[in-house]
Amino acid sequence: EKYDFRTHFPIVEAGTWAVREAAGCIEFEQSLTYNGVGYRYVKRIEISAERKGTFTVAHSLQNTGSLTLKTSHYNHAFIRIDDKPIGSDYEVHLPFDSGEHAITIEHGGYGGVQNKVIKFLKQVDPGVRLWTPLNNWCSSKVAHSQFAVVNRAADAGIKMSLDKPPTTFNFYAEVTAACPEPFIPIELSPGEKMEWTNTWTMGSVAEVLAK
Repeated sequence: EKYDFRTHFPIVEAGTWAVREAAGCIEFEQSLTYNGVGYRYVKRIEISAERKGTFTVAHSLQNTGSLTLKTSHYNHAFIRIDDKPIGSDYEVHLPFDSGEHAITIEHGGYGGVQNKVIKFLKQVDPGVRLWTPLNNWCSSKVAHSQFAVVNRAADAGIKMSLDKPPTTFNFYAEVTAACPEPFIPIELSPGEKMEWTNTWTMGSVAEVLAK
């Protein structure tokens, strides 16, 4: 059966889970083996002791099976600032020029991409889903896997930096969240291991856009 991320498939093997907590951090681990597919995945969320308003999400994936693991990955972030619905107070800042184009899946007229900034014309209504692929990112530039989301009315924002270059970069939004989606490629032969880290920094609009 062909895979589609919108389809619900039965779970045939859920693997085993472990959770570990310590001061300022929490770590999740999943191990799975099924029909030649095997992996050990660890995600560690940690508050920075050195940088105010910063936390990291560190990932580690090891292929423990006999088959190659090949996929793409993104860390889905549903961003909402001060519990304010997504609307004209929000902006999404990109490190590359995506050109000028609309944002839509089923609905139009709510916002668009204006070169390096995604802007909303009005508040997104409940039930409305907005989506667009972004253009002109470079698959060899690590800096193109970052973004910032700000709310100018709240004078607050958050910036995400990823230490791997993108293989795809999309944007999704609904009334409850704005979701920039930089994907990275994963291809691991048996025994190989890959690590990557998302760094999140919060602050005022000026602070977030200056960093």
